[in-house]
Amino acid sequence: MPDALSVALAALFADPNIGRDAVYIADGGAPVWAS
Repeated sequence: MPDALSVALAALFADPNIGRDAVYIADGGAPVWAS
């Protein structure tokens, strides 16, 4: 049985209004795609 935190995080990332693709660019660094 999954724990409550795992269930909550899965629900947040499944929400199309919250879980979106992103690009992180550190100072002087290359873009890192996160999806």
